[in-house]
Amino acid sequence: GSGSCCRFYGSVGFRPVEALRARAIAADMDRRGLDEAHLFLPLRGNEAIGPEEPLAVAQVDGRCFFLEDETVCGIHRRAGVEAKPFACRTYPATFVDDGVALRVSVAAECACVFASVGADGGDPLVPSRARTRGHLDPRIGVVHVPDPVQLSATKTATRGALHTWSRAVHDRLRGFE
Repeated sequence: GSGSCCRFYGSVGFRPVEALRARAIAADMDRRGLDEAHLFLPLRGNEAIGPEEPLAVAQVDGRCFFLEDETVCGIHRRAGVEAKPFACRTYPATFVDDGVALRVSVAAECACVFASVGADGGDPLVPSRARTRGHLDPRIGVVHVPDPVQLSATKTATRGALHTWSRAVHDRLRGFE
């Protein structure tokens, strides 16, 4: 909710249907000199914009066009959280399948993560009943830990050994709370 991620990244990706919805919302916003034809551009280079190609919203003064008042998303303000692009709704969550469990954590570069420590409320990162990949929205990208895991140029470890080590570190750190 601080708008920092809307300024942190050079592009914010929208799926075509999300861009269509956002264009309608943009009609009610101060365009800050931006022409409608330049509100969305190809996400990568000069690709042709096809019906399924992701789009990048224009950046105005180094921030997402939809960021208003430095901290408020204009899409969220006018149409609610569900109208925001999927990537914005799931950020800063990172999903990892380590071969034992599907885990979720947050990206530390998001200032909101640290500001929210100990705070009450907020939306959960995953649905409360989610237990497997099948319970998540299929659009969520999941990083898969390879097996074996490359530790250095010459050393590897099995994914299971990495999990055992990670669990031991986690358990040890819990003693410092």
